[in-house]
Amino acid sequence: MQTVKFGAGDTIISEGDDGNTAFLITSGSVEVSVGQDARTKTIGKLGVGEVFGEMCLIEPGLRSATVKAVTDAECLALSYDDFIPEMQSDPQRSITFMKSLVRRLRETNNLLSIAPAEVLGQRIQQGLHVILAGLEERDALSGAELDSVARELRMLLRMVEQLHGAFRQRTGEGKRAV
Repeated sequence: MQTVKFGAGDTIISEGDDGNTAFLITSGSVEVSVGQDARTKTIGKLGVGEVFGEMCLIEPGLRSATVKAVTDAECLALSYDDFIPEMQSDPQRSITFMKSLVRRLRETNNLLSIAPAEVLGQRIQQGLHVILAGLEERDALSGAELDSVARELRMLLRMVEQLHGAFRQRTGEGKRAV
C-alpha cells in the first residue's frame, strides 16, 4: 500500500474509467456521485476509516461512481495486483477493505429488498454471512483460504451486478458497469 494525497476538489476516480485500485481514507473526506452533468447525484460522503473503489480488488473493471475530495484528503491505495500479497502480509488491514465491500453489498441488498429479485438477495446475504464468519475466525489466511475467499467474493460480485442491472432497468436509468 502506498499513501496518496489529494487536494480539496480533486477528482480521485471517475465513473466509467477503468479501475484497479481501492482507497482507505486516513484523513479528510470525499463525496461519491453517480451520473453526469445535469443527472449527477451525490450518493454519499465518506470520511476517515472508510473505503472506496473496493470492488476492483475482486475484479478490476469500470468505476461505478465518481469520487472527489471534499477537503484535503490522504488515503492508503491498494491495487488489485497487491491485494492478495497484502492479505498475506497484513490480514487485518485487508479485512478492512473486504468488510467495506461486504457492508456495501448488505446496504445494496437492503435497498433492493423491495425489488423482485428477492431470491438473489437472500443468496447474497447468506454468502456474506459465510464470508464474514470465516474472516472473523481467522488471524491469518492460508493460500487455499485466500483462493476460497476470492472465489466467494467474485460470485457475490456477479450477483450484485445482476441485481444492479435489474434495479437500473426497473428505474429506467439504463445499464452501467458496477
